[in-house]
Amino acid sequence: MANEVLNSLNTKERLLLNVSSIAPDIAQDFRDLQMKIMNLGADEEKLKYCLGE
Repeated sequence: MANEVLNSLNTKERLLLNVSSIAPDIAQDFRDLQMKIMNLGADEEKLKYCLGE
């Protein structure tokens, strides 16, 4: 799953993964990235369930 999530990120999102601290100017972008990752993980779990894995 981790590789699929990483492959779906755009350049800006990949850069956010490497920041050492969250400054106010990128806080919303970071929250958006967290939500995207959680949603992708949830989607994968639904697919596994539907496929009987």
